[in-house]
Amino acid sequence: MRALIWMTTGIEPRQWAAVHRKHHKFSDAEGDPHVPYVHGIGQIQLLNYSYCRRETANPDTVARFTRDVADDGWHRLFSRTWLGMVLFAGFFVAAFGPLLGAIALAAHMLLYLFQNSSINGAAHWIGYQRFANSARNIWLLALLTAGEGLHNNHHEFPGSSRFAQRWWEIDPGWYTIAILRRLGLAQPAPSVAIGD
Repeated sequence: MRALIWMTTGIEPRQWAAVHRKHHKFSDAEGDPHVPYVHGIGQIQLLNYSYCRRETANPDTVARFTRDVADDGWHRLFSRTWLGMVLFAGFFVAAFGPLLGAIALAAHMLLYLFQNSSINGAAHWIGYQRFANSARNIWLLALLTAGEGLHNNHHEFPGSSRFAQRWWEIDPGWYTIAILRRLGLAQPAPSVAIGD
């Protein structure tokens, strides 16, 4: 999973975890790395990735929010984010050929940027709420983002891998995790505190 984050986002997994945890610690308030209420919904929808990258460069954020993440050999490899993106691009070219590979890679990047921005922007701005936090659930976005569009639920239970709380909320990510657990390929992670 760490390698997948590294290759598909161009972000070192420990940095990704730090930004995500900081977002939960300061959700929709000053200190949140990508809050539409501070930066504006348009800014987050268009420039979310740059806000995230700016925060990954903050060594204090990484140190504070990933104390429990081991600084191992994988971490040193993953710090070469350009290598992950090159390997990912190489996978697309090998699988589909140069032209279709380039088109597939461009489609991945556009979809990733749109979906990630929509989670951090739209899912904190519009949609329905079941719980008293500032995030929102967007059912259609959940279908496109493996359940992450059920963002109000996720903010209420940030340590849970299951985002769906009602029978009609579809959570593809949880279905995948449940299958992997049944096959013995995944196990529950220990609980961690989110920063000080």
